[in-house]
Amino acid sequence: MLSTLPLFIKAGILSRQMNKKIITTFITAAVTISTVTVPVTEYTTCVENYNYESNFQQTSEEPDINESNAVGEDEKLNCIYANPKLFDLLRTKPECYGSKKNFTYHYLYFCSTIWFLNNVDRRYQEEEYANINFKTMISVISRERYTEIVNNLLNWNIIERNPYKKYQVGFYSNSYRLKEPYTTGVKRIPIEDRLISRKINQHRRKKDREIEKLPHSYQYLKITNTFIDMDIASATKYNIVNYQITHPKKYDANYYSISEYSDYNYRFSVDTFGNRAHTNITNLSSKLRKFLSVDGEPLGQIDISNSQPLFFSLHINNVNSIPQFEKDNYQRLVESGSFYEFFLHKLNIPLEKREKVKHKILAAVFFDYYRKNDSRYIKVFRQDFPSISEYITRRRKKDHRTLAKILQKTESKFVIEGFVSEFINQFGDSNEFIATIHDSVVVKASFLEMTKGLMENFFLSKGINPNLKIELF
Repeated sequence: MLSTLPLFIKAGILSRQMNKKIITTFITAAVTISTVTVPVTEYTTCVENYNYESNFQQTSEEPDINESNAVGEDEKLNCIYANPKLFDLLRTKPECYGSKKNFTYHYLYFCSTIWFLNNVDRRYQEEEYANINFKTMISVISRERYTEIVNNLLNWNIIERNPYKKYQVGFYSNSYRLKEPYTTGVKRIPIEDRLISRKINQHRRKKDREIEKLPHSYQYLKITNTFIDMDIASATKYNIVNYQITHPKKYDANYYSISEYSDYNYRFSVDTFGNRAHTNITNLSSKLRKFLSVDGEPLGQIDISNSQPLFFSLHINNVNSIPQFEKDNYQRLVESGSFYEFFLHKLNIPLEKREKVKHKILAAVFFDYYRKNDSRYIKVFRQDFPSISEYITRRRKKDHRTLAKILQKTESKFVIEGFVSEFINQFGDSNEFIATIHDSVVVKASFLEMTKGLMENFFLSKGINPNLKIELF
């Protein structure tokens, strides 16, 4: 993991991680795979979740797993997030039990993945159904029983399949959603099936090895992600008071995020679609960011105003079919941070509705599946930027996801491979913290002004003068 980082950065990071590892080891020392023991406080590891009597003498152990891995990284305790009623129901189903194997956690893992994608992963929260990738799923649960597991869950009215979006090779996976009463009220359920837990750990290590092949800035971000601490007690209290009764789905999503920080379970992955980094903080509600800190210091972010339209300006710089004057006009608009205000003014939409229509504007101009030519937003945009509008239409003709992919890759290359690398050059010798929330950069409060200036200079070196905003969490 540290192999491609400079030696002076490696040494400082390893020292810092050792300090945190001492704490983590102390917390997890009282936990084993087969039983869950409560250490010290309810906010530690996999504890105040769901208490049940363990009767799992049989697991889905298979002979192709090397038993020499019985102790070590492969045996790290994992938890599943699900409604306890679902767990209780599955344990009564004979179909969950084979002659020698217990497949209950296979069913539970499938359902938990649906819940996570629909409620926690912010990439898919707008989707009514969760896309389930077959190859990823069978890296954890039984390949032989996959179809049977899905069909049983459908027949038992635990899940339902999206009737409007059919499986299409290379484009769409089958998508599902949980049915009531299993959509809310989740708790952490420790995984007692050693094979499932082992496969989850192996899948994560495979992803880690893939990250090692990426530019060193991704590896630095993966490590600094572990520097973040959360005030667990305050965040939990805030979540209970503000969401438990009135917004149960938000409460559950926050419960998951808080639990992951309390367990020191730091998530870091990079998608292949846009090379974006996905971490605990990218999925964390903005309302909970104020409970985060590094070295006891609060955090904040430098946000790029109308970032997606701005990165599109970088993309079209070398497109010869667009007149230079039109590129210049567009660049001035996005640099001023007034891309959305441009539409509000043209359509006489009150400024206070900016946030409400922001995503509609972005989708209509760049990403909408149908991109109807009669859309009022497209008509306004075409009037001032006809060649750019025509270019967007051409690029989206075969696949409506093309532009989204281009913009996300441009963003990642600029923010992570570009600016984060520049930050490491400046402050890497002191192992300074930095994180990204896609198009924004997160640093300690004392570094906000300095980082903003560094970002401005970096943008200017690329011919862009953006509108940057500082926000203290």
